[in-house]
Amino acid sequence: MELSQCRQRRRLVMVLVCLLAAALSLADTALALDLDESGVDPATGVLSIPFGRVVTLKAAEYVRTTVEGTTVHELTSGAQFSTYQTALPEWARGKTAKTTVSAAIPGIPFSTFTVNAPYDVLASLAPGAMVASRRLSQTKIDLDDPLNNFPNYFENDATLDRITETADRSRLQAGQAVSHRIIDFDGIVVTGLHAPWRQTDYAMNKAGRYASRRIPLLLIHGWQGDAADKECRQQSELVAWKHSEPVYWHHFLDYYLTSPSLHDRYHVYLSHYPTYKHITFNAKVLKEMLYSLRQEDSDLGAGVRHATLVLLGHSMGGLVGRALAEEHAFTGFRRLIALDSPHHGSQLSDNPAATFAVKDIDTQGAADLNWDNVDKADTAAEIDNNNVTRRWAGINAKAFDDIYIGRLADMFGEGNLAAHASKNPWLRWLNETFALDPARYVGKYVLYAAALSTKPIAGISANDITDATYNGIFEVPNAALVLETYTNGGTEPTGSGLLCAFDAAAYVDPALAQYFSPPSNVAYAALQPVVAARNPGATILYDRHGMAEATISDGSEHPYGIPYRLFFDYDHEMIINGAYGCAKGCWDKYVSEPAVMASPPGFRTSRFTESDSGFWSDADINPAGNHYARRVQNMHRYARRSPLAPSLNYNPLRYEPLFLCLERDLLDAALGGGLPGNALLLLD
Repeated sequence: MELSQCRQRRRLVMVLVCLLAAALSLADTALALDLDESGVDPATGVLSIPFGRVVTLKAAEYVRTTVEGTTVHELTSGAQFSTYQTALPEWARGKTAKTTVSAAIPGIPFSTFTVNAPYDVLASLAPGAMVASRRLSQTKIDLDDPLNNFPNYFENDATLDRITETADRSRLQAGQAVSHRIIDFDGIVVTGLHAPWRQTDYAMNKAGRYASRRIPLLLIHGWQGDAADKECRQQSELVAWKHSEPVYWHHFLDYYLTSPSLHDRYHVYLSHYPTYKHITFNAKVLKEMLYSLRQEDSDLGAGVRHATLVLLGHSMGGLVGRALAEEHAFTGFRRLIALDSPHHGSQLSDNPAATFAVKDIDTQGAADLNWDNVDKADTAAEIDNNNVTRRWAGINAKAFDDIYIGRLADMFGEGNLAAHASKNPWLRWLNETFALDPARYVGKYVLYAAALSTKPIAGISANDITDATYNGIFEVPNAALVLETYTNGGTEPTGSGLLCAFDAAAYVDPALAQYFSPPSNVAYAALQPVVAARNPGATILYDRHGMAEATISDGSEHPYGIPYRLFFDYDHEMIINGAYGCAKGCWDKYVSEPAVMASPPGFRTSRFTESDSGFWSDADINPAGNHYARRVQNMHRYARRSPLAPSLNYNPLRYEPLFLCLERDLLDAALGGGLPGNALLLLD
């Protein structure tokens, strides 16, 4: 009896010892490195990395902070600290501080690692511009959340022991970095962040000085970051100035500053989010931030309260806007304008060769752009291979996909799932749900889509779009999508940008099925008359060859009744920043230039020679027939409701056809109902 009790006591002691050891081990890991509290104070430039215990560096051990390869601080053998700190130089603003630790520290599963912390230039030089934000410590990977379980183990100190790639040890992310934010553009232009903007009349005399409400316009960027060093998975890189929201929307913001019609009616805000995370997760966080501002005395707060907010999303940003409205039931907006958004996804999102292998397509955000199989082009075997190999094993999306496969089963029945299968269950569900009741969004959505001129390839004939512009990096993906038999805008089929229908019966004329989901060899010349016949109110602008330059429709002939603007030979980048032929930002000089200049802008003469305009140099220099001049005149007549004298000397920024059209849509949205007490500002 005593022997039995003795054995039981021993077992109990052993269990308690094991539990205590496990608890101490967990405590060691938790206290070893505190990524959540690591980061750069934007006000002081001080970098802090808490270790939770005193660390004493032994022989050959070190801690070294570098910025773009330059060492700015170093500790070596004998140094002691519990929180590593150093002040960064001013020139490091907008860049990432990389702190490499080479030391054996209990609780950290490797002896050499690097913590990456951005010195956020926006938060540093324009602290008042950030009106809402979330830090990475609040949005980091959570393996229990299917919406946010992407295996970015280096952004959560609790998952560092899961890191298997040696390179990932150099990608640890400081949790104080901003992952999501909304910034007030007025707070940017009045600083010295970008000198050409600071020198505008708007910045010097108008920003922050309006006596009455303006309509908030929220810009939502698209996919960001490159594959190099998994840049697009690291928040420390995504908040760098080169990837910032103002840089993304650079030329549109240039135009906004030159247009009193816009900036006297609209107050611009910009949204930032990590594009490697699921689109619906980012939409959920955006909704939280917007609702947190509802009671604030600001244009954005009032816009959310009174549902007058206008959303302008490019590419993935348009899908963030749709998820915000359709999945997360956000009602505080008046209009969503989606600029060349892949509403049905794109075949390029699972094709490394077609994206030059420079885009990291192995993230959950990129997978949300997988083709939803609207045209049944993907076979069951292709779908299964992509889902099992890339999505479920590669990016941990099984639990996420199961949510939406379940919702599709609820809609159509388990036995009918095969007819609705795709590489992208989330997007398939979003679009199938939309198609059940599109009338809810007829007065809410406007679609912009791009359609490039194609060339004969692999026995496939070309379409009949006039080759008017140089499309640069989009030539390769354009060719890849031609091989898939799609006319496209350089990143996704044109039918995806137009939100084409699942069912051919949705089209009022069978010919329109090809118009809204055009093959690579589509003959638009034969289809434009069908559009005109079915919708006499549509505006179709033609070039001197009788080919369409743009179609502007109220949506009467669209399968879901959604207004759309189809730009011919404009690519995915031109649909947001205009037809420029030089490095982004080269149109800054045109902000201060007159509307009609002393001489024409430079036109493109070859693939290898940059020019201010992305339009090809035209053999016809007669302004009445020249591609550039005619497009400007045609769009000005539509958008400004007045003729424009023929000239080759139009300012390419102030008369950019895309911006003229977008301005018209925004002014029309302003007339759709204003904020209380603001009727005068809403008069055109």
